[in-house]
Amino acid sequence: MLDTQSAFSQLITLSYREPQFAGNEPVFQKARAFVDHLISEVSAKGVDILDAEMMDRFWHLRIELLKFFRDHDDILHMLEAQILQEVSNNYFKKGKHKALALLLSDSLEIFYEIIQSLSKLLGSINNDLNDFDFDTILDLNQSEESGPPELIKWRDSSIALEMYVIIADLIIHDQLELNKTQVELLKSNVRISTEDYGLNASLIGLWTPADDDERKLVRNIKIRLAAHRALNQQLPHNFSDTDSLKKIILS
Repeated sequence: MLDTQSAFSQLITLSYREPQFAGNEPVFQKARAFVDHLISEVSAKGVDILDAEMMDRFWHLRIELLKFFRDHDDILHMLEAQILQEVSNNYFKKGKHKALALLLSDSLEIFYEIIQSLSKLLGSINNDLNDFDFDTILDLNQSEESGPPELIKWRDSSIALEMYVIIADLIIHDQLELNKTQVELLKSNVRISTEDYGLNASLIGLWTPADDDERKLVRNIKIRLAAHRALNQQLPHNFSDTDSLKKIILS
């Protein structure tokens, strides 16, 4: 059973920075080509480059990585061990982009909490996921016809957040240079996409921020969540059946 506690964006940027950890597997060649393309686009156009084509390309890459790691958990664990070492060494407190790195750390904390909430739901579908035909998912587009609207919104917000994480990680590790205005815009995009991700996770009943959690990003999520429910009189959706849980995993 696949068991990852890292964002795919972190696995992608690590395999880009340190190719010896991932080797020349075709999926990592594709990941590195994606990062090269992303660097080129951001350098030319700025950080607001998340059009439908770019997001669809990342979504397909993420599914291929999920399929690969399901069958190669040794490589996944090696990459995650390196990511954990970087985190434990407080790399985000060093360098000229400390403010961006601290924001990224706060954002990833929320991301991890949501992944952990998802992990608690996986036990009932372990066998189904091990036998799941991921190739059929690669034919899906991002229209509302490819799943429940609530899951589509959560998937799309997760894609946006992970792509901004990639851009931020590249800047922090001096692999992408942007001017001050673009860095400030990126910080804003990381904040907004984190809030969108947390909001949509809450709306599908996947994650509930604690009442006493006073982190700034979490406070903003709770404010937006309360406003959304007041306007829509909506309770969290409960995706408890196997098919919907598979859709969440593939998000």
